[in-house]
Amino acid sequence: MWFMALGCAAMVPVPEWPNSGCESSHRSTLGHTLVRGDQAVLEPGLALGVLSPMETGCWPAIVLVPPGIQDGLSFLDTELGAQLASAGIVVVAYDPSGRGASGGEENYGGLQHQGDLAAVLRWTANLYAVDPNRVTVLSRSIGIAAAAGVLGGDASLSVQNLVDLEGPASLPDDLQYVAEHAQETLNDAATDEDWWLERSASESLGTYPGHYLRIQALSDHATGTWVGHALRLMQVAQGGLAATASLNGIQSESWDYESVQAEALEGRVKVDDPRAVTLVLGVVNRGVE
Repeated sequence: MWFMALGCAAMVPVPEWPNSGCESSHRSTLGHTLVRGDQAVLEPGLALGVLSPMETGCWPAIVLVPPGIQDGLSFLDTELGAQLASAGIVVVAYDPSGRGASGGEENYGGLQHQGDLAAVLRWTANLYAVDPNRVTVLSRSIGIAAAAGVLGGDASLSVQNLVDLEGPASLPDDLQYVAEHAQETLNDAATDEDWWLERSASESLGTYPGHYLRIQALSDHATGTWVGHALRLMQVAQGGLAATASLNGIQSESWDYESVQAEALEGRVKVDDPRAVTLVLGVVNRGVE
């Protein structure tokens, strides 16, 4: 199994973001045969992998930030991973530090995990078949802590889109609405107020200059019927540097709690929900024929 091979794989240095890359190609002849690329270990020990279309082309890329304390590489073996790659997207997944095949210690979306994501994004943008101007980050749940933290704080990362699936806005404010075991995990790990601020997406999202898409259901996976975290991040993105800010594909001049509820998707929404997939494909294919 490739997980065993990672232990003896050579470390790959993290490159800088490229100034230019392949030019976008016409995709009308795209087939559905996928290539499971070689797995890599970025310095100092970050495991990642890629799933991509077989056809030669210049594809957009999507980097997946896993939720909770889950690993990410297993996503490459899901139907959704294959579906995204079949749609003409290079799919990159990774295990953050302290998880799965990566070394280090669990960091709960803090500076170490933000650095992990930055390294993965630079590696992705340098892939031969990837257009570095069309890179998307898809974060789920508390994965937004790492995603917003690095995209709002590192201007060298030219990430076109940030898709946020029901991530928390301000910790520990949002923590009161989640399951007790999740509260205990983060409370046990926290050291001081700065620890919480480092992992609060609302502190950094406002300086992200790309396109922000929030995917939100009426029945949130973690907070139930409370959607105040979605409102907070929509307001931060819209009041910040974002090129666009939309909730389930809807843009508004102003958001309040009632309007967020009105535009939320019915029921619950998982990452492989067809409604979520349609929204993700829409932003990834932005401006493409």
